Amino acid sequence: MHPKFHPKTTPTLMDKRAVRREQCRVNQARYRKRQRIWRRNLQQEKQRVEEEIQGLELKRQSIRFERKTNQSPWTIIGEVFHLLEDGFRSPWRLASMEEMMKHPETRQSLKFMQRSL
Repeated sequence: MHPKFHPKTTPTLMDKRAVRREQCRVNQARYRKRQRIWRRNLQQEKQRVEEEIQGLELKRQSIRFERKTNQSPWTIIGEVFHLLEDGFRSPWRLASMEEMMKHPETRQSLKFMQRSL
């Protein structure tokens, strides 16, 4: 018998399949590990971006609030006089507070005054 085809040295078809199955199992495990790492990194990046968005939202809100409250004293005084002038001219100056709050100009002026204080 030729040594190349000797039964003890030639891997059987079952041996080849077993080796191939083991290779596939190792490759699949490596692939799953890479996927787990990728998902974990993606989740961490998502959390970082969400925290950054929250920080930027807070910053935006504080900038908007500063812009509203950092009015010059002259603007505030002008608004006070405007409110007083409207109050003296209005037909509802003797009306109740509820009646006064129905008018959008009054509500707007009062909101401005509250923000300015």
